[in-house]
Amino acid sequence: MEIKKHKDINNYEKIQIERSRQKFDFCKVSYNDVSRWQKIIKEDLKKNHLNFRICCLGTRSGKEVDLFRIGFSNNLFLKLIMRMFSISKILEKFLQLIVYPINRKKISFDKMDYAYGVEINPDAKRKDILIANFDLLPKDWDNKFNVIFSNSFDQSMNPIKTSEQWKKLAESKSTYFIICFSYTEPTLTDPVGYITFEDIKSLFPGKVIYCSKNISTYHEIIIKN
Repeated sequence: MEIKKHKDINNYEKIQIERSRQKFDFCKVSYNDVSRWQKIIKEDLKKNHLNFRICCLGTRSGKEVDLFRIGFSNNLFLKLIMRMFSISKILEKFLQLIVYPINRKKISFDKMDYAYGVEINPDAKRKDILIANFDLLPKDWDNKFNVIFSNSFDQSMNPIKTSEQWKKLAESKSTYFIICFSYTEPTLTDPVGYITFEDIKSLFPGKVIYCSKNISTYHEIIIKN
């Protein structure tokens, strides 16, 4: 793992906000990805545990939050719609306008909900997304989540600090970290480069229940703490 250093946090945040604006509507995660991860976690638990609370870190427009909320719910009707409509770009637009907004709730930990997001870009104006640097989260987010997802770890300014912050989000009991990452050269927009499975396992110690090398340099790992 190699890190391209920024001169200060203000410069880093400015670059990350601009990057987010350029790719705001792009989402690498599909419903099929979320469905696969949910099945892997359920199989590991050996029981039908659907009351997950999920945090998506670096979620841009929030599409990941919508996908996780539906994929980890017990709403079979919405899941069927997702299966049918995700095969078409035109129907995908319908999902974004009609289906995804269902059950978007204001951030509150008084009641159980499925998914929340964190995004540094202030354009992510949604009730269920916290506008923040994912290294600087409020203390009332500590110990609140049992599924933590991100494919933005390579955008970290300091991977050790980032991993420590993300681990604080985890409930004291078993939490699943779903981390997707690329083995690419570090840049100013993606300061953490040449990430390996061993790097992720050292930063997020626990039991590896799934790992996969998908498309050339893009990899996935699920770790249970």
